[in-house]
Amino acid sequence: MAIKRNSFLVCISVFVSLTNLFGTKWYYIAVISCLLILLSLVSSFKILFNRYKWLNIFAIAYSISIIISTQLIKDYDVPFEYAVNLASPYVPVMYSLQFICCLFLIEYCNIYNTTKKFISSLIFFLFPFILLCDFLALFSSNDEENFLLGNKFNVTYTHVFFLFIFYYINQYIIKKSIFYKTLFLMIIVITFGMAIKLKCATSIISLFSALFVVFYLKKLYRFLINPLFCVFSIVALDLLFFFFISQILQIPFVQTIVVDVLQKDLTLTTRTNIFDLAFIPLAFRPLWGFGPFNCYAVVPAITGGYPNLQNGILNSVLEIGIIGTVLLLICVYFIIYYSNKYNQYRGNQLFLGLFVFFVIASLVEVTIDNMFLCYISFMLCVNDQKSQKYA
Repeated sequence: MAIKRNSFLVCISVFVSLTNLFGTKWYYIAVISCLLILLSLVSSFKILFNRYKWLNIFAIAYSISIIISTQLIKDYDVPFEYAVNLASPYVPVMYSLQFICCLFLIEYCNIYNTTKKFISSLIFFLFPFILLCDFLALFSSNDEENFLLGNKFNVTYTHVFFLFIFYYINQYIIKKSIFYKTLFLMIIVITFGMAIKLKCATSIISLFSALFVVFYLKKLYRFLINPLFCVFSIVALDLLFFFFISQILQIPFVQTIVVDVLQKDLTLTTRTNIFDLAFIPLAFRPLWGFGPFNCYAVVPAITGGYPNLQNGILNSVLEIGIIGTVLLLICVYFIIYYSNKYNQYRGNQLFLGLFVFFVIASLVEVTIDNMFLCYISFMLCVNDQKSQKYA
């Protein structure tokens, strides 16, 4: 299988979205690219399922559930204004293909000892998109909302992902070269710089938290990487923050960080208002939800203009229901389970930082979604033959 070709295909189908340039035509490019990747892996499906059996079973179950969620909404009798501008029923098909092809490709690379080549190639293909996006963003107006790689959140999340895969290469592949260490520090500065430029305070706080875990909590790694603990932390942190946001914002230290450091108001840019109304849309379809990406049609219609629920777990339940969210969390569990099982030298410690970034961001953003699964799939990555307990 051509690793470089599939690295390029997964780059443009999963980690780069140029819908701002090509509109919905880019979705067709993404779907075709995913299908080409899966076609190249067909002969290895049996091996992938032998080694990652339960992860792959639940990944397919999750994919089926989000497709069902969207199909059911077509027959759901709601007032017309709630159903305006719902996402295409083909969106969950694309999401399913993105996750499955990303997951299977990483599994394949682990089994056949091509992880180094895969991630190196992905960095090579992703870098020009990030560089061009940054260049254009520097000359954009301060009120610009969409950029080459999407909105400000898409841009910063792509930067953070690039930061961690680059550090993985630097830490485990290139023997900690001084040149690459310096380059890594430059990428950190650029990532923070873009988050500041785009006024994405959530990414700043989340990235600080992620880097702190990677560099200063190494002794707690075995505890933090426990699958049950990781799944519990997603649910617990999101729900605790949602229910106790008023009490948290009354803490003087938190007020200082929010108001004086981040230059935000104590409603967290209207998030507290959204939380007050969150159970209204959630009550409509708790089991199956409204379908992936449909929060942007449903939430404004019900709550009076707010775009989504601004909370990872709650927005996931709104879109893919309790059923889809539970399956998503089971996928998270097995990603970390198999990561621990096959990663002898703990290279996944770096990607634990990526996991922490999105979990912290999910307190006030909608980051527990399909892309979250794609990103944390890299926790499965092993350092070729040296990192595998057995092939």
